[in-house]
Amino acid sequence: NALICFQAGDYKISDTVVIAGKGHLRLAGCGPGTRLFSSKSECVLRFENCPSVSVEHLAVHGGHSNAGNVNGALTFVNCGSVSVQHAVLACRGFGSRSVACVTVRNTVEAGALSSARIAGCDFSVGHLQTGILLINVSRSFVFDNILRAGDRPPNSELLQDKGYRA
Repeated sequence: NALICFQAGDYKISDTVVIAGKGHLRLAGCGPGTRLFSSKSECVLRFENCPSVSVEHLAVHGGHSNAGNVNGALTFVNCGSVSVQHAVLACRGFGSRSVACVTVRNTVEAGALSSARIAGCDFSVGHLQTGILLINVSRSFVFDNILRAGDRPPNSELLQDKGYRA
């Protein structure tokens, strides 16, 4: 088991931080005063093949979309048990659906015994984007969250998206 604590402050992440196969993890911060953000990647923290991951009392803000999948500012891939509680999560708006605030994605095999608990979080969901995306999760518990529509990007930015123009 590993506990990673963040002090209050801004943590600028230049590219996605991938944490793979590290066992049972718990990340904790000091609430909205502990802010992890990226301007270059929609995914700030990506957890892969961890038996359990708990993220609490953090603010995580994703940036530009640069992947074919709908990744979240927090992304969990093939993790047995996922818990996100008392977090502030945000994703940018785009002209077509391409990002999420939280993504929990499993293969069919890994999803058979998986669970996701998302509770007491505050979401700012970008224009045309997804707040919570759960794929192949056998048991989910999503409650007491607030989802708000984020700002709409300026027309000049939206018109750069071919799908939006179509």
